[in-house]
Amino acid sequence: MNSRLQKSNRLIGVLLGLILAFSFEAQAQESKSSVEVLAAKLSDGNLEERRDAAYALAALGANSLPALPALIKGLREKDAQVWIQSATATGRIGASAEEAVSALIESLASSSDQRRYRAAWALGRIGKAAVPSLRIAMKSDQVRIRMGVVDTYGWMNAEANKVLPDLVLALDDQNKNVREHAAMAMVRLGQPTESGLVKALEHEQKEVRSIAAKGLGQIGKLKESSLTKLLKAAEDPDATTRAAAVISLASLNVQNDRLKTVIFLALNDEDKVVRSGAIFAIKQLDDQAKEFIPQFIKMLHHENPRQRASAAFALGAMGEAGERAIPDLIAALKKKDKGTDVTTALSRIGVKAAPALLAASADPAQPIEQIAKALAGIGPAATPHLVSALSHSKSGVRASALHALGAMEVTPVDSVDQIRSCLNDSSSAVRLEAAIALGNVRKLDGATQANLLLATGDAEPEVRAASLFALATLSLEAEKLLPLISAALADDSEIVRSRGIESLRMLGDGAKSLEKELIAALNDQSETVRGNAAATLGSFGKSAASAIQQLRHALNDQAPFVRQSAARALGELGIQDEATSVGLKERLLDSDYRVVLAAVEALVKMGKFGSPAVPEITQLLHHEEAEMRAAAVRCLAAIEIDHSQTVPILSEVLKDEDWIVRRDAATALGNIGPPAKEAVPILFRMLSSEEDIAAAKGALKAIDSAGPNAIPVLIEGLQSTDRRQSYYAMFLIGKIGPEARKALPLLRKMLAETDNKRFQEMVQKAIDQIDQDVKSDKTNSEEN
Repeated sequence: MNSRLQKSNRLIGVLLGLILAFSFEAQAQESKSSVEVLAAKLSDGNLEERRDAAYALAALGANSLPALPALIKGLREKDAQVWIQSATATGRIGASAEEAVSALIESLASSSDQRRYRAAWALGRIGKAAVPSLRIAMKSDQVRIRMGVVDTYGWMNAEANKVLPDLVLALDDQNKNVREHAAMAMVRLGQPTESGLVKALEHEQKEVRSIAAKGLGQIGKLKESSLTKLLKAAEDPDATTRAAAVISLASLNVQNDRLKTVIFLALNDEDKVVRSGAIFAIKQLDDQAKEFIPQFIKMLHHENPRQRASAAFALGAMGEAGERAIPDLIAALKKKDKGTDVTTALSRIGVKAAPALLAASADPAQPIEQIAKALAGIGPAATPHLVSALSHSKSGVRASALHALGAMEVTPVDSVDQIRSCLNDSSSAVRLEAAIALGNVRKLDGATQANLLLATGDAEPEVRAASLFALATLSLEAEKLLPLISAALADDSEIVRSRGIESLRMLGDGAKSLEKELIAALNDQSETVRGNAAATLGSFGKSAASAIQQLRHALNDQAPFVRQSAARALGELGIQDEATSVGLKERLLDSDYRVVLAAVEALVKMGKFGSPAVPEITQLLHHEEAEMRAAAVRCLAAIEIDHSQTVPILSEVLKDEDWIVRRDAATALGNIGPPAKEAVPILFRMLSSEEDIAAAKGALKAIDSAGPNAIPVLIEGLQSTDRRQSYYAMFLIGKIGPEARKALPLLRKMLAETDNKRFQEMVQKAIDQIDQDVKSDKTNSEEN
């Protein structure tokens, strides 16, 4: 290349460099200018311009730094979009946005969950520069701010070691929510907070301990000292903490022997949550889980029923992997333990358990009912094995297979022909199971129906009864079924007569033609027949009014089952008169719990005629059984028309230890409406309970009012971090009138701080209601 060409190339290079330099400088100037324009619009533009500017600055990330003063102004905006995007832009600027710290901390006090979350995230992105101000804010008397500070620390991964001491201190905060959020922040920060989470394992608040136990499992490899503490947490007094510790240990680097010890203890825990945690832990171990099978098999033979149940529960959770334990599970069936853990385990292992279960049914010592239940639990996959067993030489095996087929949700259609043939089996037990199984087919062909009709004349009473009931279940035409039932009501066998009455109940209106026979059956020598007759008459409703005198007489039957059925029947008849109410009231003193409960439920239908029973019903509100207390609540609400008496009683019931009783009391108060406003303070506090919230919300909406006694709790609710409590407090406090004027400063402060339109409307409505009432009160005072 000649020198002239070289000089030319150098000149071109210099020119290109100058052009690029000017271009970059121009772009920088343009970019700076663009940010300045956006900042100006964010500060002084109309709402639409401010929103657009905030979105644009958020998209620029760290390049929006020159607009920081405008963004800080945006952080004090009421408009949600402007605020959110200003916070997003500030957080993306990062450490250089230190000047925004103060405005963001102010936002931690917001009643909006979204604002508090975004503010904490932005402060976390600013990081180290925000820590001094956050430590000052942590001394605030506002729970929301302190909660927001610990949430912020959870976003400061780079400063984890620096903020850990503050989070540890927050574990002793006076507020429960702050303590829980501090523990969750530690979990989010991960490994650097291991020591803090270990300390939290010994916290007095069980929720903090459980969060810490769960969090340690997410950190990764732990120090040996931390593992020791976590192992100890597996014996914590709180069940949720024990379960979390077991699950965490399974996900960590714990030696197998130590882990086995913990899991076996958890499997035998008295609390189901812990036992479930142990199963979850085993599942986490994947292939290692099979190593536990020998120990589970050993536990199946233990003398302690809980050990056997735990082992069965674990083997069932392993599914097909537990196949080798099938013989031992079947052997464990002979223990006849309460519960269905062993049966369920065999069902969950699946079709591989079917042959062994059928073989075991030949053993007279085996509980056939449980074996059949296990086979039915396997489902349709077991059908071929069950159908094949119908030709087995042992009647016990045939009966067990039929029982299993009938116990399935629907008896498999492809087994109907084989089942039908069993109606002619030499064994009455087999014929009985065949009739029961066919009753679960749902739709019968003509041949099967004909076979069942013949079986209603079987020599064995139980077979006759089951065949008749199967035909009724399958909705055989009334003209064919009624003669069979009529004959059954005159049968020598108690079981046939009883099943005949139950079959009659399935006929609906067609059954009323045998009403006289049913009334006569109220005097049958069998208490089962008498009781079923009463129950069936009750199912007829008011159309069985001709039986009312005989049913009243049956209230004094010597058999509790008959008295119970008669009481229920009288309630279902719905005939309100003094004589029936008196008879039911007498049964409130019955020695049998079931009779008393039936009488209480029947009195609900008596309306004002049941009011003489109020003293007895009130006493039952203190019964030891929750079911009875709940029924008494419903009854009292139905028969007591004097709300001034009912409301105080039901308000006390809202403190019952059982949530169903509390729910029914809240529902009853809601049905009373505004006159029940004295119950509002207790109902409002129930909003903080997950068990009670639905009932409390429904009652408060229905009452739609509040008295002066609710003012303290409603003002407290206005300041709650729980949005639903705040909403309900605003909804109710405006209805109190001038006596709620002390809430006005707080309501006005809330109005100024929120940008949520719905929230603003609710606050303003409450203010207007109180203001209007206050002004009206003053005007009336001046006129007088």
